[in-house]
Amino acid sequence: MKRVQSTSLNSAKTPLNPLKKLSFLSIIGCALMLPSAASASPFEMYGAGGRASAMAGAQTASAEGAAAIFYNVGSLAHSEPGVSGGLTVGLNRSRILLMNRPLGYDIPDLGGYSPAIPSGMTKYERRDTTDVDNLYVLTLGGVTSFGIKDLRAGLLLAMPTSGYVDANTHFADERERIFSNQLHFTLTDQRLRRLDLEMGIAYKVADWISAGLGATFSPGTVMSTNVYLPNVGDQSDVDLNSQIDSESLWGLLAGVQVDFSEQLQFGLQYRSEVYFRIHGQNTIRVGNTGGKDTREIVQVLDWTPSYSPHSVSAGLAWTQGASKIMLDGRYERWSDYRNNHSKPTNFHDTISPRLGYEYSLPGKDDKPGNKLRAGLGWVPSPVPDQTGRTNYVDNDRAMASIGASYQLDAFGLPLEIDWALQLHVLMSRVTHKKIKASNPNCGADVDVICDEVPDDLINPRTGQPFEGTQGLQTGNPGFPGFTSGGWMGGVVVEVSWLP
Repeated sequence: MKRVQSTSLNSAKTPLNPLKKLSFLSIIGCALMLPSAASASPFEMYGAGGRASAMAGAQTASAEGAAAIFYNVGSLAHSEPGVSGGLTVGLNRSRILLMNRPLGYDIPDLGGYSPAIPSGMTKYERRDTTDVDNLYVLTLGGVTSFGIKDLRAGLLLAMPTSGYVDANTHFADERERIFSNQLHFTLTDQRLRRLDLEMGIAYKVADWISAGLGATFSPGTVMSTNVYLPNVGDQSDVDLNSQIDSESLWGLLAGVQVDFSEQLQFGLQYRSEVYFRIHGQNTIRVGNTGGKDTREIVQVLDWTPSYSPHSVSAGLAWTQGASKIMLDGRYERWSDYRNNHSKPTNFHDTISPRLGYEYSLPGKDDKPGNKLRAGLGWVPSPVPDQTGRTNYVDNDRAMASIGASYQLDAFGLPLEIDWALQLHVLMSRVTHKKIKASNPNCGADVDVICDEVPDDLINPRTGQPFEGTQGLQTGNPGFPGFTSGGWMGGVVVEVSWLP
């Protein structure tokens, strides 16, 4: 079956008026500055669709199909109507190896006067992180024109098979010793294990420019728990009620594609910051006074298990004969990053370059030919050296990808099969904690390795300082240092029906 593209996609290019261009681009630029919030997804790591994944995500000036909603919603206007479905498998062989703890820094057992749980009395032994789970994601996409020549609307969905959303949180400092007593990858694990639903609409404003707007959906949760503890001496006997409400957060996408000629295109896309948040409070009432109970404890809950920053991507696509080369740059505002407990960090902004290549093989019998693809990318880490109290673990990543596209007829249906293989090499990073001559006691504003047992802690029985509390005592899982690295792989398969 011969595939015929709509006339609007192949219309002749007219000369561009520079003032007209500037006017359109100024309007789009203003739209791109609008703020909002949305959701993170597996697309950030492994790409959206087989074509994009095979070219390391270098798609801002040349995105096709429903994947254009993620890379540049303005490019959606150039896509053929159709539907697609696929599977993404993320292989994870990343690791965090802890350095051996030196003697003399353990937290002593001071009985009932211990300000922190003594070393050796935690639930878990301090251990390496070598068992990060793989990721399995089902994807679905669709594009329609609604019968309007220059209009396209689309939907893009990613659904991890593990469920609608994973919401596991971790502390980045010494408090994590009480929970898992190990370190966790900050940006390449739990942050991506969540549903992503994106929608967009685009229009060819003129032969040389198309613009689009989109929205992303992110779930959120507001929870309140009321707890009644009749007898503080028996805390296993509690009465509990909860109120859990869901939130719907919609965020903005905006993009534009400019066709300077048949051979050269430029793309620009803005994506708002993206996060999933759980917040609310616990209200605990203790005992029974026979009248109004005034012994009430209120605990504030605020978690952000998944966060991605505002980003702006710009790209060029150049076609010469059967070859197409795509070059992208992506700016991400990580300085606004909030950790699992919704606290600010000192991350820095990054710029990530991507390079993609596509070669179109000759077709037969007026049918489109198959395509070969490859890509390279560099993703710098926004996380500064963790020489102090926190243990945010992240690495620079070097990306390489290959893939192909095949055209075939199946039972009279014109199908396209795209596949991609990716390799992400996590550049090895060695972290050594800095010990000061006098480490401060742990407190909210302390960012260096802190002393969990104050040197001047007084034994109330003797009126003298406890023995063995002088100097630094810390149970920080990242002390005295750690090494992170390894690799991650992606396998993407997508089937599209383009009638």
